Amino acid sequence: MHLQQTKRGSIATGGAQYYFHDLSDPVLTYLRKQGSVRVALVTPYGATKSDFFAVGKDHKLVSSDGTVTTGKVGHDRIQQGEASASIGEAIRDWYRLNTGNFERIDVDVQIVEDIFYVRPLRCKYASHPRVIELPVIERPLTFTLDYQSPFWRNQIESVDPKLVLWSLDEICRIVKDHRPATKLAHIQETDILRASGPLRHLGVTLGGFVGKGYDCFSRFEFLKLPLTTFLSSSSGTVRGLSINNVNTARTNCRGLSYCAQPTDISRFRLI
Repeated sequence: MHLQQTKRGSIATGGAQYYFHDLSDPVLTYLRKQGSVRVALVTPYGATKSDFFAVGKDHKLVSSDGTVTTGKVGHDRIQQGEASASIGEAIRDWYRLNTGNFERIDVDVQIVEDIFYVRPLRCKYASHPRVIELPVIERPLTFTLDYQSPFWRNQIESVDPKLVLWSLDEICRIVKDHRPATKLAHIQETDILRASGPLRHLGVTLGGFVGKGYDCFSRFEFLKLPLTTFLSSSSGTVRGLSINNVNTARTNCRGLSYCAQPTDISRFRLI
């Protein structure tokens, strides 16, 4: 499956259009039946809610909320909807790609509930023969004792080593307070906010404590990529202090769960 850029002279104004080619049978059938489907662009941070819509060849978008009517456009495509620029420019921004006209962008499309999760895999510019492979990392913001994503590892390696050591010492100090032998074995929401300082040095900024439904908004800024924001909540059911992805593409932000059930702190430090 891939996207092909049209109107190559209009990328500066966001006017470039992107047609689907070689869609899988399930994706094609679903798109033709629905007429339009909201698109969640998969970025290096994971899937994001976006204002793009996939639109079938026999429909045309009549409003930015995804409403369609019949129309003989002739191409299955991704349209901007309420986005400020095309899907190609969004991919360029998230993956730090150079300016230029795309010849094609290979993608994977998964249907999750009623949303197309579009993951860019590789791209080729019209003016250059080289194909650029884009990073594909599963659970990019997951950091547990059992799995630390390469995305997290690369971010930590980019931070001053002295700040990394201090941050880990502070986080481990908080975890130690909640070891099973203590009377504070279960992590509380406010305990996560105690780690806001060290987390900030590692690229995670915790927002104000909300205290209902979710605990706070978290802002991530990794590897000089664009900022992204998540809903965050805490839990006490995972070994070690950890961060897990929670898919919430229907909301304005994705979700994260901060968890702590301390065991061996020395293992946690091996990142």
